[in-house]
Amino acid sequence: MKFIVTALSFMWALAACAEAIPMQDPLLALSFDPGHVKFEAAPDVVLTAEKKKRGTWYLFAKYADEKIANRSYLLVSGMVEVYGDTSPQRVIGAEPDFGFVAQCDGMQCRVLGVPDRMFDDLGLPHHAVVGLATDAVSRLITAFGGKDHLQKKLDDLASAAEGFYIPAEMSRALQAAGLDMKAWKTG
Repeated sequence: MKFIVTALSFMWALAACAEAIPMQDPLLALSFDPGHVKFEAAPDVVLTAEKKKRGTWYLFAKYADEKIANRSYLLVSGMVEVYGDTSPQRVIGAEPDFGFVAQCDGMQCRVLGVPDRMFDDLGLPHHAVVGLATDAVSRLITAFGGKDHLQKKLDDLASAAEGFYIPAEMSRALQAAGLDMKAWKTG
């Protein structure tokens, strides 16, 4: 019994000391610790559509279409559970997922594709792309603790990510929110 208690104490201590698995936001690739930078939980209806119930999922942007009643677009990303090759299967960890863009008509959702294709290949109406970009910036500012903190993250990434560019809609949304994008290439 003493061995079990000691082993459990050791495992808990290791878990407490373990570094958090970093995530990246799906549009700008800003790295963050999901334990400290908080985003709203993704709604279950969109996770069911993608069969992604396992893991921890976050809502990075949402746009309610003004032109089509009851239609919304959501940008979701998160941490997926990783399973070992054991029988029965058990979770051995978690890793970041690229995320997805979904179109929801009422409670029916369908996945359109990965977030980095949102600006050109998914066939989204331009007003939806602009709406998602605007909401994403608002959520990033809140999650990162304000404009100054987000600006620092953007500046750090711009200096480290040579050749990385931001799509025009995202750049305009960042600038409209008062963020300086001089260090970035925009498309």
